[in-house]
Amino acid sequence: DDNYVAFSDIKPASKYHYLIIPKQHISDAKSLVPEQKTLGLASTGHPFHSISHLHLHAIAPASQMGFISRGIFKPDSWWFVTVSIFN
Repeated sequence: DDNYVAFSDIKPASKYHYLIIPKQHISDAKSLVPEQKTLGLASTGHPFHSISHLHLHAIAPASQMGFISRGIFKPDSWWFVTVSIFN
């Protein structure tokens, strides 16, 4: 749409794995202003920060994620931020 673009992840963590990216450039979760904090969030200021553009990983079903993917996409971990931290 006018605000977001979505596409399949090139290395899917489960059967359905999509990236949703705002068209407005926001470098990471730490750069969000209060009215933007209702967005789903991913990657922020971590050793594996390879993309300086806020993006949401939509992954389902979580039960089909492999061991490495469960470690990478662990909620509220050092490198994966969820919306709940802003509530």
